[in-house]
Amino acid sequence: MRHYYRSCKAVFLAICGAVSLVGVLSNMNDYDRFRVTTHAPFWYPLFEISITAWFMTCRMSEEWKQIVEIDLNMLIDSIQSLTKFVEITMREELTVEPIGYFMRVMLREMRKDLQDGTIETADQLALTGMSTTSDGNYYGYLGLLGVEVGQGLCWKGRNEDTWREFWKQQGMV
Repeated sequence: MRHYYRSCKAVFLAICGAVSLVGVLSNMNDYDRFRVTTHAPFWYPLFEISITAWFMTCRMSEEWKQIVEIDLNMLIDSIQSLTKFVEITMREELTVEPIGYFMRVMLREMRKDLQDGTIETADQLALTGMSTTSDGNYYGYLGLLGVEVGQGLCWKGRNEDTWREFWKQQGMV
């Protein structure tokens, strides 16, 4: 139990650190920011952070939320900042990938779940995947691990069925 508690706190601190980094990037002039983001497509790690925050907000049991004592409002505000920055930067770089849309839907579900404990139905969208690296792995390192966001939006990864079965066994879906 202590390990899980420390892991959740570490994730929360990592999210706060990512928001600080995004703040630094936001304050750079366009030329310098473009040089940084061109050499390191940072939105994939920010997407992973959003997935982790979504799990903590929408899938973590209430008992754990009380034990871990994370400020979910601050967490959601942080994810909102990351989502906005990712969408703006991807638009500036003319990158067309579903990451910004997924982040927006996760953010919407996180807010809804925090407000009244219900899950909002997302637009029905059939995504067949996204870009892969030269070795065939998906850039979205965690994908959505077989879980649907907003009851209908899912990431069609190679091992989606395996992950879906894992979450069923854990009682999470």
